[in-house]
Amino acid sequence: MANVPSIRDMFPDFSDVFSPNFSDFLGVASAPKVDLKESDKEYELTADMPGCDKEDTVVEYANDTLTISAKHENKVEEKEDEKNYLRKERSVVSYNRSFYMPNVDEDKITGKFEKGVLHLTLPKSENHKKDAKRIELK
Repeated sequence: MANVPSIRDMFPDFSDVFSPNFSDFLGVASAPKVDLKESDKEYELTADMPGCDKEDTVVEYANDTLTISAKHENKVEEKEDEKNYLRKERSVVSYNRSFYMPNVDEDKITGKFEKGVLHLTLPKSENHKKDAKRIELK
């Protein structure tokens, strides 16, 4: 029996067509690069969001889910005179990412945004029990 190649075998780089750069070209939100650490006491998140400012960024925590979104529009205009444009360009940077993060003390979440990098600390709730409870079956 002949081995028929799959579409992935024939076009191994097909998934790269929808890479973040391609998505940016289409004006679709891309996912920021994120480092996420967990300890017994808290979650620490660092997200690279080049091209955005603090004012562009929205961070929300609801229903055990952290959502980060940002949108920044940059306009560059150079004119030869008032009637004819020599050059006029616009670019939009957009990010959107969500994380399931249970047992966070919402009132103690802190964050800062410096030089295109978002830093968040999400302390865990004191009620959080890390040990699993075994259920005895009858």
